[in-house]
Amino acid sequence: MASRGKNRQFPTAFKLKAIKRAERGDGVLPVARELGISREILHDWIKAWKAHGPEGLNRKPGPKPVRESLSAHRHTTTSARTSG
Repeated sequence: MASRGKNRQFPTAFKLKAIKRAERGDGVLPVARELGISREILHDWIKAWKAHGPEGLNRKPGPKPVRESLSAHRHTTTSARTSG
C-alpha cells in the first residue's frame, strides 16, 4: 500500500474495490480503517465515482475544479433563449 503522507496516490482498482465494499454494506468507516485511509478520502472517492465514473477517480492532484455558479448558468440559459 502507499506510504502515509499528504500526497498518497492509489490505483483506480484499489479505489473501486473500496467504493464497492462501502456500498455493499461494509460501511465507510470500517472499510477506511481497514485500508488505512480517512473516511473523508473514501467519501470523496464515492462522490467522484457517482459524479464522473472512473474518470473521476483519476483526477490529478491539486485544487478541485470549481463548479459553474447558478447565476452564471442562468445568464447562459437566458441568453440562449433570447438569441434564438
